[in-house]
Amino acid sequence: MTYVQSKSKQLTEAQSFVLVKNLLRTAMYTVSYIRGIFPQNCFADKKYQNICVKTLRPETPDCIRLLKWLENGVFDALAKKYLDEAIFMIQGVEDENYVECYKFKITYHENNGRRSESASTGVGFQFMHKLGKSKFRKIFDKEAIAGSVVSLLRRLIQLVQGLGNLPKKRKLTMHLLYRDEITPSFYEPTLFKSSGPDQMSSITDRLSEIRLGNVNTAFHQCEMQVESHEFGENENFP
Repeated sequence: MTYVQSKSKQLTEAQSFVLVKNLLRTAMYTVSYIRGIFPQNCFADKKYQNICVKTLRPETPDCIRLLKWLENGVFDALAKKYLDEAIFMIQGVEDENYVECYKFKITYHENNGRRSESASTGVGFQFMHKLGKSKFRKIFDKEAIAGSVVSLLRRLIQLVQGLGNLPKKRKLTMHLLYRDEITPSFYEPTLFKSSGPDQMSSITDRLSEIRLGNVNTAFHQCEMQVESHEFGENENFP
């Protein structure tokens, strides 16, 4: 018997784009709240499914800067499909050391869910439905994808809440990595400037990583990874 899924239960490419944007926003705002990056009055509560997350208000120049990084930088590159990875970093001011790093790796799917490039799997959120005796078709269901977002955010919140105190004086840095095969050499979004690969490798070499998983739609995959000097090598997060 052939399985047919209602199109109303599937995300369109535009809806997938909005979902990834909201995931990035929510993750970065919630991390900023838990880590005390901005004053508490800069945040407002928001309900997503059955969990409470945070939104960021444009209350201070630093809040406005982060909002512009996202809206004018990250999301512009995402819309053009140039974005390969967005890296949100917390750095000590006095010693210039990076103490935490939040990475969001983006993969773009073509042809109803077939990957345009390889990506590692994390928390799996796609379904396989049978189409006859030996043929299977991958189905990306709205409800399942929403559940995957909630699961990923819960894991992020749990992990970040267990981290130690940050330096009293700290600053934020945002790095964007692009897909070299399609991104014009002259492309740099608003508020961003070019930096060399040696700078990124020297930063990440000092931190240990934990992979939290990914959210996968028929058009995008967003994989989340947290790096910190507090993690041991090859540490796993439940």
